[in-house]
Amino acid sequence: MNKWLFLAAVLMMLVLTACGEGANMGVPQTEPQECEFGVSGNGDCLEEGETGIPDH
Repeated sequence: MNKWLFLAAVLMMLVLTACGEGANMGVPQTEPQECEFGVSGNGDCLEEGETGIPDH
């Protein structure tokens, strides 16, 4: 019985890794921004003198 469970688990792993090759679940690829004063945590360009840290 355990042999069949192991075989089923291995086959499931193979199917999941083989079928998931084309899916990109991460951050979409975008063109890099040229930000003279840096980038905020949200990915927006900072203005001169900004630190990107919110005031509390």
